[in-house]
Amino acid sequence: MDEMRYRYRMVQNAWGGWSKLLLISAPHEDILKNRIRGFEPSFVFVDEGTTLGGPGYFTAVVQQIGRRPGVPLQQYLMATNPDGPSHWVYKRFFEIPLKESKNRQGDIISPEGEWDKRYIQIEMTSKDNTYLNDSYYESVIEATRDDPIEIERMVEGKWVDRPVGDGIFANSFFPEVHVMGNAKKRVLPSMNYPITFGYDLGSANNAIIWMQMIPTKDRGIVWVVFDEMVYINQKLKTRVLVREQMRRMMFWNRIRKMHYNYEDISDDSAFNQFRPGSDGSYDVLDYERESKELIKTSFKDLKPIKMKAAPKFGGSVEARVRIVNNLLNTERLIVSSSCTKVKQMFLNLQCEKVKEGKYDPSAAFKPKRSIYIHTFDAMTYPMLHHELSGNNVRKADETKSELLDIGIGNR
Repeated sequence: MDEMRYRYRMVQNAWGGWSKLLLISAPHEDILKNRIRGFEPSFVFVDEGTTLGGPGYFTAVVQQIGRRPGVPLQQYLMATNPDGPSHWVYKRFFEIPLKESKNRQGDIISPEGEWDKRYIQIEMTSKDNTYLNDSYYESVIEATRDDPIEIERMVEGKWVDRPVGDGIFANSFFPEVHVMGNAKKRVLPSMNYPITFGYDLGSANNAIIWMQMIPTKDRGIVWVVFDEMVYINQKLKTRVLVREQMRRMMFWNRIRKMHYNYEDISDDSAFNQFRPGSDGSYDVLDYERESKELIKTSFKDLKPIKMKAAPKFGGSVEARVRIVNNLLNTERLIVSSSCTKVKQMFLNLQCEKVKEGKYDPSAAFKPKRSIYIHTFDAMTYPMLHHELSGNNVRKADETKSELLDIGIGNR
């Protein structure tokens, strides 16, 4: 592994020579466009294509293929499950090859309606995979039985669009699955892991979501939301907000009889948008300054708040929606029954309406501005941060930690 965290491995090929394998981590297409430059692969394999965010995973890569002299057949190969006809993968591999294409000299290679022979499709179902046993097929049936769209995609191999409803998480968030606790009992944070704060700070709307990343042996990282501070249309002074947060920090330390370590992740704009006021400052600087002052007088057992900025790039909002959907669909996001604002966000946050006469396949991943967007932003900034930087949390088998560490108790 080099300093860019690329993994290399040399393998002997069928002709007796050696080939170099390179694994590139690029969770978002804007990142891939920069990371792929300079490489001249003769063969590229892309896995799980429909989980990738945009056509950059094809266009940026294909531009690097074909440069190696002496290699007669240089290929781009993608393996994927079906999604819908509106997905960029379908358009690239099923529709575009039927359009008119020309070579560099302007000669028509493939007239419109005639298949572009540079593209090849190989379709198969899970039953065609001889390495899978019947129990896998049965598990797919079980996992998709309540979702007719997924049955058509995963079992029948059809490309079917999911109807875009108003609720952005209507097809992935289910309180009976994702909410833990009840009116009298709530989720308690694990004693083995730090607490992560997600912030969305503003002049009248503020949201702070309390979370933990819990490693499990069977599901990987599970995000647990166990507390919240959401104030909408309330102009609170920064000191009031910081004081309430630090009071709750002391509360959880006392309840769990320990001193937690904390991680603070905020919106990038909180670092670079100057807000004129009595002194004039940035949200982050104000918040950090107030925490230092309060520690001197009232919260001497706590450490000052030090924030990190979540990355922001073209498509980052849609990326955060996809991350949450993936966590929900794999049951790796748990919400405490006490977090009413987070539950309301999941149930009420809507996607943007597509203008009449226009088509936007990503509309289902674009949240509409509303009072719920602040809770969504605060919760998902840390998720995106860790998605890009790597989930740097200890493995379950190293700590003996399981979801059982999350207690249920009274507040």
